[in-house]
Amino acid sequence: MLSSLMRLLGLKADPTITVDHPSLGTLRYDREVSAWRAIVETKSGQIGFLISGAEVPDGGLIQHAAEIAAAPADFQSKVRAFLEQEAAAQPEWAADIAGLSLQEVCLFWPDRPNDGMLYFSPDEPRVWRCDYVNRTPIGLGFDS
Repeated sequence: MLSSLMRLLGLKADPTITVDHPSLGTLRYDREVSAWRAIVETKSGQIGFLISGAEVPDGGLIQHAAEIAAAPADFQSKVRAFLEQEAAAQPEWAADIAGLSLQEVCLFWPDRPNDGMLYFSPDEPRVWRCDYVNRTPIGLGFDS
């Protein structure tokens, strides 16, 4: 039914676009955010990546993500230390912050391959995130 309606309206199906990478696995283009998503399995869980790029993921951003994926424990340790510092600096939110874990590394800007944003889970009732500048997490906050 849906395919008939799409043909009648002159619309084409939206195929899934993927790119395979040796250390990041399969990256899938997410049209809703106009970026590429990958999930990397590590010994301590998953790390999600959201990487900008038009027809393919940007090479500099892919390189950055691959470096994180190559040493996930080091990256997770850096993020955990940041969260501990933020919990001490924001005692009113310390319990919430203590329960956060890295959900997604967002690398949005090809002209700034060392910058991005980090998002944390759980993401309800608040969406916790921080800037990621020069490969360093800074400025933890949330949207509600």
